[in-house]
Amino acid sequence: MTIIVTGGAGFIGSNFIFHMLNTYPDYRIVCLDCLTYAGNLSTLAPVMDNPNFRFVKESITDREAVYKLFEEEHPDIVVNFAAERPPARARPWPSRWTIRRSATGTSRPTHGRSRAAAMKSASVPPARTSA
Repeated sequence: MTIIVTGGAGFIGSNFIFHMLNTYPDYRIVCLDCLTYAGNLSTLAPVMDNPNFRFVKESITDREAVYKLFEEEHPDIVVNFAAERPPARARPWPSRWTIRRSATGTSRPTHGRSRAAAMKSASVPPARTSA
């Protein structure tokens, strides 16, 4: 089983990664994080040497990077912890940039998964049914 975890260098994402690698040591966990203010690569130091773990420094808003990762890893599951949010005192409401970036970023892994599934099914001949 291969799982891509977006936002995995943040507090919640990294704890999810630790849990999954401890509970399911045979699973492959791929962390996709662009390391903004919320992500910290040192958080993942305990698993960086694990052969079933891979860290990829890219943004989920980068369509080509997400598609490339899906083509390389063929994930079974995507877990999204990536989000952009301004500090609470910075603004009383989210900016258009924050909303666009979070919405666009959330849709990229979904499209990547759909594209990977379409490419996978396109290479497999359809099953025959008896009439």
